[in-house]
Amino acid sequence: MNQRPPGSGLPFSSTIEGFLQFKAAEAVSPRTIECYGRDLRQWLAYAGDIPVSQLTTDKVRAYLAYMRV
Repeated sequence: MNQRPPGSGLPFSSTIEGFLQFKAAEAVSPRTIECYGRDLRQWLAYAGDIPVSQLTTDKVRAYLAYMRV
């Protein structure tokens, strides 16, 4: 069985391509998928490659406040 050490989790970077592929399968516009990819990579640059399990509303709000500046 593939087990991760406690406290680790699925890194955010490993979810981006899967999400974009899922959206393509839903027949979302290629331009929209491109924008999603850009936005998610900007988040990754800001927050670092944190585990998805550590994403919180407060972290997203802090990012949105950062983007307003």
